[in-house]
Amino acid sequence: MTYAWSCSNGFIIGSNTADSVKVDWANGGGVLQCAISINGCSNVISKNVGFSSPSLSLNMTPLILCPGDSVTLTAAGGSSQSWNKGLINGQRFLPTTSQFYTATSLDSLSCKKIDSILVTINPNPIAAIGPDLSVCAGSSLVIGLTNNIGYKYKWTPALYLSNDSISNPFCSTPVNQTYVLLVTNKSTLCKASDTINIRVNANPSPQIIGGTVICKDTIHLNVDSVFEAYNWSTNDTVRSIIVNAANTYGLTVTDKNGCSGAASKNVVNGRITNLNILGKDTICSSDSTILTANAGFSTYLWNTGSTSNSIYKSKGLYTCEVSNALGCKASDSFEVFNYPFNNIQIKVGDTLCRRDSIVIINYSSSLACNSSTVLFDGIAKSSFSLKNESKGIHAIRVSCNDKYSCKTEKIKSIYLKDCSVGISKFKSNLFAVYPNPAKDFIQLKLISNEPAAIIIRDAEGRAIQKVQVNANFLKLDISTWSNGIYMMECIQNNKSEK
Repeated sequence: MTYAWSCSNGFIIGSNTADSVKVDWANGGGVLQCAISINGCSNVISKNVGFSSPSLSLNMTPLILCPGDSVTLTAAGGSSQSWNKGLINGQRFLPTTSQFYTATSLDSLSCKKIDSILVTINPNPIAAIGPDLSVCAGSSLVIGLTNNIGYKYKWTPALYLSNDSISNPFCSTPVNQTYVLLVTNKSTLCKASDTINIRVNANPSPQIIGGTVICKDTIHLNVDSVFEAYNWSTNDTVRSIIVNAANTYGLTVTDKNGCSGAASKNVVNGRITNLNILGKDTICSSDSTILTANAGFSTYLWNTGSTSNSIYKSKGLYTCEVSNALGCKASDSFEVFNYPFNNIQIKVGDTLCRRDSIVIINYSSSLACNSSTVLFDGIAKSSFSLKNESKGIHAIRVSCNDKYSCKTEKIKSIYLKDCSVGISKFKSNLFAVYPNPAKDFIQLKLISNEPAAIIIRDAEGRAIQKVQVNANFLKLDISTWSNGIYMMECIQNNKSEK
C-alpha cells in the first residue's frame, strides 16, 4: 500500500508518502488529500481542515509603577485564562522587580493562546540630602542637592528658605529647624523624600578686658574667654595684646563651631607729659621760694604733705605728684639750693673791762660784702667807748649784703664789767665755775655738799638749760653752745646767787 499526500494553503513538513504527515497551515487551514493505492486499486480521501484560535488581551493597571506600588494584571479572551508565577487573574499584587508575566487563554477546543506583558518598576528619584548641618546665627547656607531637570522639588516647611521649589535653596533660619524635601520624577511621577536637621549655633560674645586709659607706656588687652581663633585690628592673632597708642581696638573671635563674634574697646591717651615745677632753684640761706606746679590737674600732692599746686619752702628737694581727670599720675622734682653761706666773725672779746679806751668793732666775712652795717645796741657804730658804756651785756650786730644779694647777720653779745688791773673773778658763796672763759666744757663746784639746781641763761636772759647737781662737783659739756656771755644761777636751800 502506498500513500500520496497533498494539501492546499499549507505545507507538508517532511515526507508526503508516509502513512501520516505533519502540515503547517500557515494560511489558516485548507484541504488535505491522501491518494491510497493497494493491489492496483487506488482511492483519494479528502478532508477540510480549519483552525480554532482563542482571543487573548492583556491589561495592566496602573501602567507606570514605582517601587512599592501594587499592580493588577488582567487577561481576557477564551473560556479560561491563567498567569504564570502564581498570579491570579485580575488580583492586585506587589511586584518586586521588573519582569515579564505570561498569560494563557484556552478555548472550548482546548486551543490556547499565550501572550506576555512587561511589568516595569521605575526607580525612585534621588533625594539623599546628606548629613545634618549647622549654621551660625545670622548666617545662611545652601541645603539640598544638585538640580535634575527631570525632577521637581518641594520643601516643607518653606520658612526661611529662598525658594521652596528648587533643589538647593539658601536657608537662613534663626532657630533650629527640620526640613523635608520631596523629589518627584516628572515622567514617572515616582517620589522620594529625605529629611535634614539644621542646628543654629549662637555666635560668641567676646568681652575685651583691660584698661581704657594709657597712663604710662602700655596697657594689656585680653579676651574674657578661650576661643579657637583671634583676629585683632592690629593683625595680632593671640588672646592678649599690648597696646601703646590711643585707638579703638577691634577683635573678632571664632569658636569651635566656626561661628564668629566681635567686640571693640576704645583706649584713650591719659599720659601726663606737661608737668613742670617753676621756682627759684638757688636762694639765700635765710630765704624761701615759691614752687608752683602748673595748673590744670585734678589733684596735687607734695612730699611736704601739701595738696596745693604751690608751696613756699627753703633749701631742699621737693617732689609733686599730680593726677588728671582720667586718673593718670605723674611726678616731678625740684631741688632748691642755697648760695654759699657768708660766715661773719665779729672780732671783739666776749668780756671787756670798762676803762678809758675805744674799741673798734672789727669783723671778717667769708664772702665780700657789697654793703654792710654795724650796730652796737641797735645804734650804728663802728666803735664804742668802754668807759662810756654801761656795765652788763651789750649786743653787736653786723649785717652784710654779698654779691648774691643775700643778707647775712651776725650778733655777738659781750659783757662789760668793772675791773682793776688784771683779771677780777666773781665769787659766790654757793658755787664756783672754771675755766672762765671756757670752750668745750666747764666744771661746777658746790661750796657745800647739799644738792642744788643750776639755771643757765643767755645774754638776753633766756633760760637755755637747767641741771640738777647732787654732788659737789659737775662737769658740763658746752661744745654746742654759741659763742657769747652766759649767766649761771645757783639755787640751794632756798638761796639764789648768780
